[in-house]
This record gives sequence, C-alpha cells and structure tokens, in this order.
Amino acid sequence: MTQLRLSRRQILEGALKGTAILALPVLQGGCGKKELICSDTAGMSFEDTNTRKALEYVEPSPDPARACDGCQLYKPTTPDACGSCTVVKGPIHPKGTCKSFVKKA
Repeated sequence: MTQLRLSRRQILEGALKGTAILALPVLQGGCGKKELICSDTAGMSFEDTNTRKALEYVEPSPDPARACDGCQLYKPTTPDACGSCTVVKGPIHPKGTCKSFVKKA
C-alpha cells in the first residue's frame, strides 16, 4: 500500500475550501431579502388604530389585484419599504389591502 503525504499547505488549502463550501449557503441566506413587515402600530393614536381596524387593513392582500401598490390612496416611499396611505394611518405594506381600496386609473 502506498502512503499519501500531504504538506501543511495542502491541508490548510483543503480546510479553507471545505469551510467555504459549508459556509456558502449561510452567507447567501444573509444576503437575501428580508420579509417586509408593516403592521407595527406602536405610537399611533387610539383613533388611528381603530380606523385601521374598521377599514380591515391586512397584509398581504388575499386578492393580489387589490394590493395597496395598485391603489390611488397608497403613497410609496423607497423600494422594499413600508409606504403610507391617505386614509389608513401608520406603515402600509405595498402588498396589503383594506376596504378603502381605489384602483389606480
């Protein structure tokens, strides 16, 4: 039987490559999009919170054709961020909806 001899350099290179291969899925997951959550009503007045509930604001919309980003009342901010609404106060998810939905013309 022949004996395989590895240098320290070969062992370290193999260890580094193995670590990189194992770490790749973890690193890629950290670079992915984070889920946008716009349901935080902390700091809102009692009236604004009640209006939000009365208009049945939900996220995500059960009907994609009635999502906030397709509503005339929705005011977007930056991409991948909560927007606002002229009727429903607080953070508004672009894919949320409520009873006040008015399709953009």
